[in-house]
Amino acid sequence: MIDPGKVTDLDLILGTGLAVVEATYSDSLKVEGGDQLVEIFEARKDIDGNRKSVAYAYGAGARFDLPAGDYVAVVTLGAARSEVPFTIKVGERTDITVPLNAGVAAFTSPGDGLIEVLAARTDINGNRASLAYGYGPAWQTTLPAGDYIVKLTKADKSSETPLTVTAGERSELALTLP
Repeated sequence: MIDPGKVTDLDLILGTGLAVVEATYSDSLKVEGGDQLVEIFEARKDIDGNRKSVAYAYGAGARFDLPAGDYVAVVTLGAARSEVPFTIKVGERTDITVPLNAGVAAFTSPGDGLIEVLAARTDINGNRASLAYGYGPAWQTTLPAGDYIVKLTKADKSSETPLTVTAGERSELALTLP
């Protein structure tokens, strides 16, 4: 019982566990540095199919103190995004590895043209999805493993070059205009 006007000391015990999240490009190649966004969501979805965000951090080895329960770790790096469900237990450490199945694509171009990475396949309407973009003369991003078309545009000129990205590897592409 707490009496008015008196100091009362209470001990609160918060039941949490520790989640440590690492991302990998491929089975054996860890993502290093601080560019990846690590976000923790509640596992349960609302009626619209959305999950509630609980916490986020940037970088390798992101650490989260979380109440016991079910969660989903989502890692985003460039155009690559992957998620892994996990469970936290009170007083325990949970190590989560999120495989991105991605590689790094590095581009060089003459000048400051727009470099756009497009899906290799067109949709039913004949359009290609735009996945990432940046500006030359040098730009790089992380892309899921797969085939792409890289479009370079400057003024009224443009060119398209095919690109294949392999998980855990760096692809370098020199772009030119006609």
